[in-house]
This record gives sequence, C-alpha cells and structure tokens, in this order.
Amino acid sequence: MNPFNESQVVAAVHTAVAAGPDDRRRRMLSMRRSLGGYDHRTWLESVIRSVAAVGATRPNGMPVPDGVGAGHRPTPTDTTEPMATP
Repeated sequence: MNPFNESQVVAAVHTAVAAGPDDRRRRMLSMRRSLGGYDHRTWLESVIRSVAAVGATRPNGMPVPDGVGAGHRPTPTDTTEPMATP
C-alpha cells in the first residue's frame, strides 16, 4: 500500500476495520515476525550506513567522520567524540 495514495489508504483502513478477530490476530502475528528485532535503532544505523556509503558530506562541506553512528550526536561544532551514555 502506498501511503501517499488516498484510495489505497482508504481501502486498507476499510479492510482492517472489517477484519474479524482471527484475521486480525493472524496479521498481527505476521507483522511481529517480519519486524522481529527491527526497531528505531536498527533503522537509524541502516540510514547512517547508507549515507556513509555514498560519501556523504555535512552542510558545511566537511566529510562525515569515521565512527559516526550509534551513540554519536552530530552538532554544529562536531568533534566526533561519542556521547556519554546515560
């Protein structure tokens, strides 16, 4: 389903609302299995890897430093030091 296609969204919502309990349970189980360990951290790390793979640069033209990833928050005066974990 394309979330930008209004008729597809309407059809998907209609299908979800009209679904019986067994169908809802089956669909939820399928979704949980497919998502598995894919959470916001996994998503962010994949985005960072993809950006790094194309040789990304920052808005100021400087290259993205090695080691940027989990536990790192870029700032305007980035020193590439990792953030302290709480």
